[in-house]
Amino acid sequence: MNDARVRLEADDYVAAQRLHTRWTSRQIVVCVAALFAGIVLAVLARREPVLFVGACGLAGGAAGASIGREFWRRFLLPRRARRIFAQQKNLQQPFEIRWDDDGLRGVSERGSSHTPWSDYLKWSQDDRIILLYLSDVMFQMLPKRCFGQPAQLEAFLACTRRIGSR
Repeated sequence: MNDARVRLEADDYVAAQRLHTRWTSRQIVVCVAALFAGIVLAVLARREPVLFVGACGLAGGAAGASIGREFWRRFLLPRRARRIFAQQKNLQQPFEIRWDDDGLRGVSERGSSHTPWSDYLKWSQDDRIILLYLSDVMFQMLPKRCFGQPAQLEAFLACTRRIGSR
C-alpha cells in the first residue's frame, strides 16, 4: 500500500477550480460552431435586416459568452476560491492518503474514508493537481507536490487510469 501526506493550500483549491472549469472539447466546438454559423448567416443575410440582426446576435453572443467565461475563470474565480477555502475549515486540515488496487483511503483527525476506484466517475489532472470525480461536480483533489517521489506519483496515476475518462 502506498501513502502520502497532504495539506491543501488556497492555491491548490484555486488550481482545482480552474482545472474543473477549463474548456472541454465539446464546449469549444459548440462555441466555434455558433460563432461560425453567426458569421456565415450574417454574410448570407446582409439584405434581410431581421435575419442579419439575428445572425449578428448569434455570433456576438458566442463571442461574448466565451470572453465572459474566460474573464470569470482568470480573474473572478481565484478570489472566490480563496474565500471558500478560508471558510471551509476541513480543507485546511492535514490528512493522509493511502491507496492500493482496491481504492483510495483518507485519514485525518476528523475521520476516515475509503473510496473504491470503481466509485469514481472520471479523473483529470494538470501540472499541479489531480481531481478524482465522484460526480460531474463533486471531486476530491490532490496536489502533485504531496507525492514525495516521481515513482510515487506514477504509482498513484497508474491506479487513476483505471477510472476512465480524463
